[in-house]
Amino acid sequence: MTSGSSVMVVWEGTRPLLVEIQALVDHSMMANPRRVAVGLEQNRLAILLAVLHRHGGLQMADQDVFVNVVGGVKVTETSADLALLAGDGFQPA
Repeated sequence: MTSGSSVMVVWEGTRPLLVEIQALVDHSMMANPRRVAVGLEQNRLAILLAVLHRHGGLQMADQDVFVNVVGGVKVTETSADLALLAGDGFQPA
């Protein structure tokens, strides 16, 4: 099991807002691993996991992945991709 978090800047109108993104990756006991994204788009998480598999060589097919944006903020910026993957949750164990 690995977990991690990173902080990024999101613009709410003209104000910068610091947002923490948390990730938890754990071995799945089910046939279909869970992919849960709170505050991020579910489809974006699926694409990022596919990119990690193809270009990063990380096997995520048997892993549960949980992603959360702290504070209930909904992040739609693509810059969240880097913040999510830079967190320790997606580093090889």
